[in-house]
Amino acid sequence: MEISQLDLLVFCAASLLVGAFLGAVYDLCAVMPMLGGRIFLKDLRERLSGITLPIIKKEIKTRFVNNNISDFTVGFSIFIHDLIFMIFSGIVTAMLVYRFNDGKWRYYVLIFEIIGFCFYRITARKFFLYFVEVFRFFLKCIVLYFESFFILPIKTVFFKIYNIYKKKKLIRTVNKYSKKKKKEIIRSAHYSGCFNTKQ
Repeated sequence: MEISQLDLLVFCAASLLVGAFLGAVYDLCAVMPMLGGRIFLKDLRERLSGITLPIIKKEIKTRFVNNNISDFTVGFSIFIHDLIFMIFSGIVTAMLVYRFNDGKWRYYVLIFEIIGFCFYRITARKFFLYFVEVFRFFLKCIVLYFESFFILPIKTVFFKIYNIYKKKKLIRTVNKYSKKKKKEIIRSAHYSGCFNTKQ
């Protein structure tokens, strides 16, 4: 089946966009802490880290490198990440080919995807990573405010109720034990003749 010039142009543009999209997906996964914390905008994260939030007076803390993960684990995680990314890229490319060219492979699809990937890395990558860092910062702020205004009061009330229940249970246990002890003392006093109820 012959492809028209317009369809070819759309196909190539879609391949460029898919390549840029795959570059963004790769960077988005690469900033995960499980991959060893590969950070591209360290200066921005340093500026955002240490900011004290108003009202709750809590400080944003960010780890730059996950030191709790061994080098082997980091390397294995990166290998798995790259393998999954390649499989994902293949699936996306296959969907692109089926959508725009009825499943018929064209060699220039891969070429334009690589061009789109490289174009993203040269131009939009820094802005995208900047957005990711700012988004992570605001997400942490939302989580801290949610914990301070909702989770912490609920935990405080729960532990107060639990402590009151525990204290009452302890008092009942002590009272029962005291009554039982008192009866034993009175019974032993009767048997020994030290306690006379007729007087």
